[in-house]
Amino acid sequence: MKPARKVVTEAARAWAPPPKLTLSEWADAYRFLSSESGAAAGKWKTLPFQREILDSFTAPDVHTVVVMSATQLVKTVLIENALGYIIDRDPAPTLLVTPRDSDADRFSKIRLAPMIRDTPCLRAKVLDVKTRRATDILSYKQFAGGFLAISAAGSPGNLAALPIRFLFADEIDKFPCSAGGEGDPVSLARKRQATYWNRKTVMCCSPTTDPSRIQKAFEDSDQREYYVPCPQCGECQALKWPNVRWDNGLATKEARAASAYYECEKCQARWNDVERWRAVENGHWQASAPFAGTAGFHISELASPWKKLSEIVLDFLVKKDDPAMLQTFVNTSLAETWKQKGEQPEWATIYLRREDYGERGVPAPVLLLVAAVDVMEQRLEVELVGYSRTRESWSIAYETIPGSPTDMSADGPWAGVEALLMADYPHELGGRIPVAAMAIDTGEKPQPVYAFAARHARPVWSPARGGRVTVPRCVIPIKGTDDAFRLISNVSAADAARKRGDVRIYSIGTHYAKQELYDLLRLTPLEGGGFPPWYCHFPLSYEREYFRGLCSEKRVVRASGKVEWIHDSAIPNEPLDLRVYCRAAAELCGLTQAPDQVWDAWQELVSQPAEG
Repeated sequence: MKPARKVVTEAARAWAPPPKLTLSEWADAYRFLSSESGAAAGKWKTLPFQREILDSFTAPDVHTVVVMSATQLVKTVLIENALGYIIDRDPAPTLLVTPRDSDADRFSKIRLAPMIRDTPCLRAKVLDVKTRRATDILSYKQFAGGFLAISAAGSPGNLAALPIRFLFADEIDKFPCSAGGEGDPVSLARKRQATYWNRKTVMCCSPTTDPSRIQKAFEDSDQREYYVPCPQCGECQALKWPNVRWDNGLATKEARAASAYYECEKCQARWNDVERWRAVENGHWQASAPFAGTAGFHISELASPWKKLSEIVLDFLVKKDDPAMLQTFVNTSLAETWKQKGEQPEWATIYLRREDYGERGVPAPVLLLVAAVDVMEQRLEVELVGYSRTRESWSIAYETIPGSPTDMSADGPWAGVEALLMADYPHELGGRIPVAAMAIDTGEKPQPVYAFAARHARPVWSPARGGRVTVPRCVIPIKGTDDAFRLISNVSAADAARKRGDVRIYSIGTHYAKQELYDLLRLTPLEGGGFPPWYCHFPLSYEREYFRGLCSEKRVVRASGKVEWIHDSAIPNEPLDLRVYCRAAAELCGLTQAPDQVWDAWQELVSQPAEG
């Protein structure tokens, strides 16, 4: 028999709690990466710049972790590893909030389920529970001592339900301003933590536009930046985009990108990729504000061990002349907020740059022609706008058709709209160009719009195909939303469409479209001649009132952070609305996604000589 002391010792060891580990120690010891997580499946290994971010989650003096990061660096793995740690070592009620239901579903299926499946210490501890209200909570994982609920930010019932200890808010800049009218989703969810003294909140995002939730959260933290030593002089510095250099004198973007290097801000030494990566391995986090329980981290793609500097620079050179694409680079690569101009463009400046299109028809660069209709009390306003391969736009014609929108007779205003829709317009290249799609606002008088749309071709819309319309001369009923992140917010369900004669309604992010248009109106002709991509052209026939209306709204940021577009009621804003609707119609036709073969086909169409 074993001595009594040895028996007691072994029993104590068997029943003792597991040793306390930091999050990075736990991940290095137990976490396995799934094939769904990327190319590097297998045993997890924490990278130097990730370690302090992960360990802040288990640091006893930290109650909030804020990560403002470039994509594919640390945000998702922090959430995954922290959830694994909670399930395995520190079980408690936990909530993960994502922007949309689809994001919650995707995280559960592609990230969470594979991690549980491939990490042995988690596999036997999680019980899948199907909720009765699957539309409210898309995923619910139960484990001994706690649970994980995953919910969309727009579901106030889920955000204000049972108490939770751990809160994860992912991609918070994409959250709606209010959860079902009950207030800010993050604030609503944090109220659920009130009863826990040891609560922990994690907020992650690549920033978007100013004002930005993640930027504000970072400013309220101790603001840690990642400092790396210069391979030559040893000076520690945060990696900054202005210190990335390349030879602008080279002929092609690829050649310029290949010449890229990082320049030390002190000794001007030129770092190659190997030296930059080695510097990142030897870096450290440094705070610039006092610590008061919130650890904040900001890191850009320049610290990525998976990206060459030439790849980052080429990405910038490709996107720099396109405001929408440049914003993506600033947000997702540099992890910085996009500073929008906000105020109205000067209408008189745009009026003075009108152009004489001549008498040759639709200008030669235009290969895609769309139309939009704004429905008013006693008239219909219509504009035709053309787009080129470079996404430049040309206003072609603006018509006011008097009459009540409810008059569907052969002499009513809709007959005039139909004539514009069905016409083929003379093109400078010798052929004729049809209207590819017509977007019509359903806000004022929806029933006549439904009736008109039901008589015409329906758009064919599929997320898998980029939402591209494939039917010419189709009519697209639309309604505006305050979405600031997507141009096409949603399309109504087929069940609801059947009640309107099989007419589906497309929701347009007017906040997104108006800001984009105002930024584009500030573009100027190139110094050497020609125009930049997305430049807006207007004909001499357009009068002053059109341009006043085009610039009749102002973007205002309230003290709460809510963004509003304020209309000067003394000036009709139909020109602004119509340009927004035309932009949506062009997007649904493939403006930003159509391949070169489609543009080639459109060019061949307008180049064919008109018969007779």
